[in-house]
Amino acid sequence: MVGVQKSVISFLSVVGVLLAPSQLLAQVAGRVPASKRVVPVWDDITEDTTFRHTNTYLIDGEVHVQPGVTLTIQDGTTILIKNGKVRGRWIDRSALIFESGSRMNAETVYFRAGGADNRPEKRSDNGGIWFLGSYKEAEKDGVRVSLTPGMKASRFAALEVVASDLGSGDPVPLPRNLNPRGDDLDGVSVLGVGHKEWKIRAIRSEYSGDDGFDVTNSDIELDSLVVKRPFEDALNISSSRVRIVKHLEVSMVRSEVTDRDLFDLEVDDGPSRVILAKGCEVDLSGIFGDELKLRSNDLPQPDPCNCKPYLFKGTSHRNSTSVYSISED
Repeated sequence: MVGVQKSVISFLSVVGVLLAPSQLLAQVAGRVPASKRVVPVWDDITEDTTFRHTNTYLIDGEVHVQPGVTLTIQDGTTILIKNGKVRGRWIDRSALIFESGSRMNAETVYFRAGGADNRPEKRSDNGGIWFLGSYKEAEKDGVRVSLTPGMKASRFAALEVVASDLGSGDPVPLPRNLNPRGDDLDGVSVLGVGHKEWKIRAIRSEYSGDDGFDVTNSDIELDSLVVKRPFEDALNISSSRVRIVKHLEVSMVRSEVTDRDLFDLEVDDGPSRVILAKGCEVDLSGIFGDELKLRSNDLPQPDPCNCKPYLFKGTSHRNSTSVYSISED
């Protein structure tokens, strides 16, 4: 039985003696309209499962899509990642983790932070979403990809993933990202994913608790990437290659918090590179990043001291643009 079904049955068995079925359904749905009832998900997803657009799904705990399992998400479905500390296996926040060898099939899917009332919340205090591949070994924040003989490839396919208020940040009081935790977790994390495993065409990450889009030991391509007002860095790319074909938009809010960059390229296991294809539309606003190389005939070179905002809106029309690092910043 799939994790969603087991979760609902477990919930019924605990409180069914107290509430009639109609009362129980109302309790779970809360103030959500009948067409968008909240379905809590506590257990791992262990069999092929479909999330339907007529429901809103609440990830309440560290939920894993296990190897060999496909999670199909109907177009327009909303998935809430519940805020608050939990006892997890790898991290201490609720998160949806696609393990190595798992699969996601989606069109447009919306991930948002969930509050105590099981409603969307404009505050990031959760573990975000994780995509783990079978391309390279990788590790971050206690989550690890370990390659083993015969491991099946992952496959993550979607037209667009929209993530709002995911992750958790350091305890610095900003309007949308106040978080009492002394550690941080990124909004959208990609670990050890290869080019053939990644079929997500667009990512939009807004108001993430830490980095907006974090890629470790991977090689992926997107048509579009939009990162708006992350708590820390917008693109944290570690020993990876990220190619963007049509559209890159990154905007950073001005803050007293230091070391918040458009690009943070780390090279622990090799060089990092962000490539903008010829014809890619670019809209950048924020501090560029330390000790990075920019190769472009269209984008201006960043300020050498990296202390002034980098502002550019235009097209990499003459040829491709590359932001890269071969040495740790």
